[in-house]
Amino acid sequence: MLRRNAHFLLLALAANAGNALVDFIYNTSEPFVSVFQGVFNFEHFSPVGQSEIDVAALVAIVGYALLAALIFAILRLGDREPTNS
Repeated sequence: MLRRNAHFLLLALAANAGNALVDFIYNTSEPFVSVFQGVFNFEHFSPVGQSEIDVAALVAIVGYALLAALIFAILRLGDREPTNS
């Protein structure tokens, strides 16, 4: 999840893709973000200057957070103690 957030933040701040660290983060987070590409008719928009908002990365952050919450909720169901009636 940290890589997806970093991917989104680096694009929003117009990070230099020629930098080795930035390139590493883009390359390692791309498989997780690519699942959500094409969800909307636009993939990027630029609010100001060189900064860019990656919609797929933003949807990936929300989507994976919801998936994690669902998994934790299911696991908590199995952890509950039976009630005595």
